[in-house]
Order: sequence, then structure tokens, then C-alpha cells
Amino acid sequence: MSSLEARLQEQMASAAAPANLPDVGLPEMQLPCDNSDTHLQEQMVSAAAPVNFPDMGLPDMQLPCDTSMFQFNAQLPTPPTTTNRTATFLPQEMSMDMDMEVLQTFGYGIDPEIPELVRADLDQMFFERAHSFAPILQRRRYFSWANQPSKTEAQRGLQYALWTLASTFSTQSEYLRVTLRTAALRILDTLENRDLDPYSIEIEHAQARVILLIHDFLKSSFDLGWLGAATCFRLLQYIRLYEMDSPQQVSKRTAAAQDEDKVHTEELRRTFWVAYTIDCFINLRSERPLTFQETAIIVRLPVPEEQFQYGRLSRQNLLSEAVNLFTDQGYCPFSESIIIATICTRAMLHAQQAAVENVYSRVTSRFWDRHFWIEELLKARSLVLGLHDSESMMDTDGLLIFAKMASHSIMLYLCQILESKTWITPEDQDAVLKVKERTAQAAQELAVLADSVVQLNRFKDRHGDFGLDNINIQQITQLLSGMRSMSRLADDAYTNASMPALASTSM
Repeated sequence: MSSLEARLQEQMASAAAPANLPDVGLPEMQLPCDNSDTHLQEQMVSAAAPVNFPDMGLPDMQLPCDTSMFQFNAQLPTPPTTTNRTATFLPQEMSMDMDMEVLQTFGYGIDPEIPELVRADLDQMFFERAHSFAPILQRRRYFSWANQPSKTEAQRGLQYALWTLASTFSTQSEYLRVTLRTAALRILDTLENRDLDPYSIEIEHAQARVILLIHDFLKSSFDLGWLGAATCFRLLQYIRLYEMDSPQQVSKRTAAAQDEDKVHTEELRRTFWVAYTIDCFINLRSERPLTFQETAIIVRLPVPEEQFQYGRLSRQNLLSEAVNLFTDQGYCPFSESIIIATICTRAMLHAQQAAVENVYSRVTSRFWDRHFWIEELLKARSLVLGLHDSESMMDTDGLLIFAKMASHSIMLYLCQILESKTWITPEDQDAVLKVKERTAQAAQELAVLADSVVQLNRFKDRHGDFGLDNINIQQITQLLSGMRSMSRLADDAYTNASMPALASTSM
């Protein structure tokens, strides 16, 4: 027992003694014994001194460091430059001459892979549903190269543009529309960023621009479509399509090709005329100056559609001859729409001149001369368009309905010009009354046509997207309502037009 107590006391004594740790070379540290400033300064100096750690026997390690990466003045490669003459699809800092791998990195330069059956379906969709208001392609001539493995850049651009417009009429292929439009724009922008010769530009290039313009009016806002029309119109001006039937242009085409392709020439005419009618109606709606002036146009009117498709072409009149020539023969619906568009531009010029006369308050006989001259042109065209007044024609040809609606709309436009006239004299009252009676009759017929368009298949008539979509039955009814007290004809027309207006409102 006593031995156990002795061993316990020895263990307690050894635990209370200080431990003798091995010397690892650490510096001795002095704890402060007072709070004086002198001793605090000594501590700060000793803390700032470097600490000498013991040598642990580790190997020296060198970190890799490439100093060339810090030389900011190194010579960098200079990207190629290009001259942009048109609004290009690629960003401005990217060049059309850049390496294809770079373009593909950003998603450019890659043609979409369209299955063969989808391509065939889009081709058929275009000629069935879009060709009626873009009649610029002969089916036989298009398919002669469309299925060939090797095509020119302009032909590829036209094909993608055609498929873009056709996809807007197909629920199955609509998802391809943006991709197809992107591919078409890339090709056309590439062509337009080269040094172009007006006589080397292929017809397919101009046709692709016109078709894309139609697509943009159908799928985007009117303002965006109007802004985008500049590229298309300037291209047609650059290749001088507005004077393609002048003796100088005919001789140049003959010298370039020994045997002139008449179908090719007719396609050029039709390409210009589609752009011309779009120019007329969109600027009539927006009240802006025209791009193509009537006095500078030397282009013959297009042949009837059947002759165009079968290649049996006949010689047609020039625009100035057709507008001023009073005949009962008439022209095809496409030509009639061109003539009506020209009369629209003359009415717009008449309105601009009347606005100047209102500013100076000058009573001139030229106002009535211009007014009655345009009315006589409308009367002659109305008689000719009446020859096509068959139900079968109205059901199959949306272009004819558009021409008839446009002719009646011009009469309403003339009445608006007359109402803006601030210097009507007592001698003018009889003429004003007759004009308003004729306007009431035109409004009544326009209301009937507007009602027939509502019942028409949505693919038959899409021409309102270019300027007549703001003419509806309610507006016609409002116009007739304000004229009821002045004319018995207007009162009858108001009663007849109110019925379809109320019906369309309740739907």
C-alpha cells in the first residue's frame, strides 16, 4: 500500500514539471512587462524583421512564367477590310473575305440543309399561292435550273427567297422561314459587296430582292417594310430596268446575246412592274415621294399570264400609251393594276399641288383641270374592268379584285383632296356636289368589294399589305354618313353599306 502511494506521488510531481521540447530554431519572443511607448516601438521593430524558418530539406521550385504574354505592344494580325455599299447582313466589322471557319463560328455562311421533299413542296406552294401577286417567274424556266446540282450564286439566292415567301403560306414549313431568309440575305449581300457591273447582274438577283421585299411587308410592320424597300428599288435603278425597252438598252442586250431570250426579257419587265406597283401604293399610303417616276419609265406592259407561262409572247404598249389610250379592249389583270397604280400616283401629285395652292390661297382653273382629267381616266378604267365582272374571275384572280378596289379608292381620295380645299367659290358648288355623288357611288361599290374580300380565301388576296389594308367597311360607312344630307345616292349607299358593316362589327 505504501509502495502504491509512493508511485502516485512521483507521477504527480513529473506532470507538474515543465516539458522540455526539442529546439526547432524558432526566435525567442519576449512578452511585454509594461505598457510604455519605448517597449511598444521595440516590439513593432522586431515584428517587422524577417523570420528565419528552419531548413526542412525541400527542393527549390520554379514557377513557369512566359513574359511574352505581358508584352502588349506585340504586333497583332490585321483583319481584311471591305467596302460596304449596301446594308449588309454581316456585322460591319466582319468581312465577306474572312475565313469560312470564322464565319461558321458566328453562324454565317452555312446553307441550311432542306430535304428534297420539303424543297419540292415549297416550290409548289409558291406557284400555287404566292405567284398570283408576285407573277415574275415562268414555271418552266425556273425548274430548268432549280433541280440542277450546280447553280449560280444569284440562282441560289432566288431559290432561298422563293422558299422564304412560300413558307409563310405553309403551316408545316413556317418554322424554316427565318432560316431561309437568313440564307437568302447572306447570298445577296455577298453579291452586292462586290464590284458590280450593271450589265453583269443576273436577273435572279433582282427577282430575289423583290420576293424578299414582298415577304417583309407580309411578315413585318409597314414601316420596316418601307425602309427595307430602298435596297430593292436602288438595285433595279442601278441596272436601269425602268428603261429596259428604250432603243439604247435593247441594242445593248442584243449585242450581249445574239439570240435574245424573250422569256428572260419578259421576266425582267415583270420584276420591274411588281416593284413599281409596290412603290406606288406604299408611298401613296405614307405620302412620301416616289422612287420610280412615270416620266422616266420606258417599259412595255406585261403579256397575259397564259402567254407568259407558255412562251407565246406578244408586243404590248408602253405605260404612257396604255394610260392615255381610251379603248374597250382592256389588258390583263396585272397590266390593269399597273395602270391603276399610275393613276394613283397622278392623284397623289394632284394632292401635293393642291396643298401648295391652299398655302397661297390661289384660285386656279388648273385644279379642276387636273381633277376632271383624273376622273376621266378612272371612268375609262372602270368600264374596262367591268368587262371582267364574272364570278369565276372574282373567285380566282385576287389581282383583279385589288385593281377594282384601288380604282374606287382613288375616287374617295379625290374627294378628300376636294374637302381640304379652303378656297371653294360659289361657282364651284355644282362641281363639288357632282364629285361627292360620284364618290358616294364609288364608296358603295367599294363596300361590296370589301365584303367579298372578307369571304375570299386568305391566300387569294394579300395585296392590302401594300397600302389598302386601311380601307375597311367602317371607314366607308363613316364617309357616306357625312354625305347623306347632300345626296340621295349617298343616303341609299349608306343604308346598303351599313348592313355589312354592322355584320362585320358583330363578328
